Amino acid sequence: MRLTAGKKVRSIKIKAKIPTLNEVINIERRNRFAAAKLKATTEANICSSLLLAVRTSIPEAAYPIHTSYTWHRKDKRTDPSNVAFGIKYIEDALQTAGMIRNDGPKQIERISHHFKYGAKQNWVELTIYSASSSVADQEWQITSSGESSTPTATSTGNATAPDSATGKHADTSKP
Repeated sequence: MRLTAGKKVRSIKIKAKIPTLNEVINIERRNRFAAAKLKATTEANICSSLLLAVRTSIPEAAYPIHTSYTWHRKDKRTDPSNVAFGIKYIEDALQTAGMIRNDGPKQIERISHHFKYGAKQNWVELTIYSASSSVADQEWQITSSGESSTPTATSTGNATAPDSATGKHADTSKP
């Protein structure tokens, strides 16, 4: 099924390590708390990369959004549904970073997955669409090292990094 949503809002290339479902299951079998730590670490890595590259949230006018994930994989050794499990980490990180207000059905109306093989490393490209024509196209490249390109268009809202000790967002509106 081809995604036939409206105007592209953002295109984000995430090159951080995202575990597959089998990796999470194997870790959880060894220690039930290790999977929670893996989830927190993975989300923090994605969130840090997002905050370095994207400093704005999805505008209210863009909701509901449609998301398209293109999973670039080195090989075909891992089945697509196992790889696509990583969507949970990405959506939670997008919400934690303040890019999306929620990852529920009122905000995310449609999700599609595409798979490409032969990449030098595993990574995912997330493209966010909206039916609203009032939202400008924006593109960012995100790497695990924090290198990114600067967006050419702007939108409303600010993203804040959670405090590493408490996991809570600091109020950045005060000087």
